Amino acid sequence: MQPFIFIERIFLISFIFLKYSVKKTYIDQFGVRQRLDNPIRLRLVFEDVGGIFMKFGQILAMRFDLLPINYAVALLNLLDNARTIPNNKMFGVFLDDTRKNIKDVFDNFNETSISTASFAQVYKGTYNGKDIIIKIQKPNVKRYITSDMVLLRIFAYIIDGVGILKTVSMSDVLFQFKEWLHDELDYTIEARNAQTIYDNVKKNRLENIVIPIIYHEFTTKRIIVQEFLYGFQVNKIINELMVNPEHIKNTLKENGIDLLRVSNLFISDLMRQYFIDGVFHADPHPANLMIFSKNKIGYIDFGIIGKSKYNNFDLLRYINGVAELEFKIAADGMVNFIGTYIKNEMGSVLDDKKIKTFYDIVLRFITDKLTEDFKPIVNDWHFHTGNKDLELKERSAAVAFLKMVKAVEKYHLKFPSDVIAFIRALLIIDMVCLKMADNFNMIKAIQSFFNLHSLEKVKTSIHNKEAYRIYGTRQIKENLEYNREQEYNMKEKFTDIVYILAEKYPELYNKIKRV
Repeated sequence: MQPFIFIERIFLISFIFLKYSVKKTYIDQFGVRQRLDNPIRLRLVFEDVGGIFMKFGQILAMRFDLLPINYAVALLNLLDNARTIPNNKMFGVFLDDTRKNIKDVFDNFNETSISTASFAQVYKGTYNGKDIIIKIQKPNVKRYITSDMVLLRIFAYIIDGVGILKTVSMSDVLFQFKEWLHDELDYTIEARNAQTIYDNVKKNRLENIVIPIIYHEFTTKRIIVQEFLYGFQVNKIINELMVNPEHIKNTLKENGIDLLRVSNLFISDLMRQYFIDGVFHADPHPANLMIFSKNKIGYIDFGIIGKSKYNNFDLLRYINGVAELEFKIAADGMVNFIGTYIKNEMGSVLDDKKIKTFYDIVLRFITDKLTEDFKPIVNDWHFHTGNKDLELKERSAAVAFLKMVKAVEKYHLKFPSDVIAFIRALLIIDMVCLKMADNFNMIKAIQSFFNLHSLEKVKTSIHNKEAYRIYGTRQIKENLEYNREQEYNMKEKFTDIVYILAEKYPELYNKIKRV
């Protein structure tokens, strides 16, 4: 069976590539025919191939070191165009995993799925008098995944062999993708993720944030049952705003919903999740976001969450500096954050006074350079965001953030994976908010977070104290498998950075030469 699936996928992928190589136009989400450029062409290919290729496209959207900015922005908007599987096959999965007939377990069970994605279908029913949803993984998903992974490995082997990406290994990207995929296909992990975020909301007594209750007694690797949330799914609101704006605006008004307020809340809450709780919803596409009466918001589908692994206070200083046009603070926060990460990995190497001096000189130099690099990028962003006269993509924060990421990477500094995941989530929500409220302003939304959570308040939060205790010292770190060989490798990498930058910037070379 597996060889036939493999051959089928090769033919399908080949056909889709051929189709989009000759197409010149496409219909956008507003129903308008547009010219098909290469970034959109790549996005449509991933969407049509579906399955793990679409998921892999989402990973690529997070790898700003691999893709040009316009490609990364296009892939941030990947949508799942999955086909429906017959009910008898889906209900067979439930029977296999629980030894129970799904219609005997739930009352008022609706056999028409209310949602379909690449890996699952969702149904609605009642349990113990409560409305619930049942998410069931599609049968034989892993067979198709196995075939697609073989194709992706071949693709990675060719890319690495030819050396197209030079310093970046596509095999490493694929390894990151496999870890992400493993979590998303195991619904016991999704149940734990949902419970963690639910508990954080309860702990912080956040009455305007709604997380569904999980029914753990039904949870298996392929099944998850959770509370049905009565509200408005954001993707449906966006669609209604395009086709029937007056009707949806009246409906929202009747429910006491202000789309600008909830948009600001989505941004502020994602920042709270990352900087205060240390755990955040990492896949906030519009189908996973909910809005409720009286301006409450909520989340569904917790297959992919991110975790803050490091003391992220300096990263928050960077965002605060950007929001307040304090370029020096922004650059200093960014460099200190990444510098602490480097320092942790270098360990006792920095006990060498000469290396420590090089380290300090280089980071101060990069800070000064980034201060100047950030000025035009941030000024442009402040000018464009919130300007209703501009096109959506011009108002988006994506270009500004990605340019700043590129600016940092110009000095051979790299972001940890959790930061890239957070930035991606922030940019997705920004795009969602721009589609909901044409007067949405990302800068003001970020400032609304700081109105609720001052820098000092965040600095003393429980999460950051714990993060600093674990990661902010130069001791052996858990889950880093820290050892002398890593110290040596990091020393070599840092030395290479010093030589590269000194060769490129004479002023840095002169400072180092004096040492």
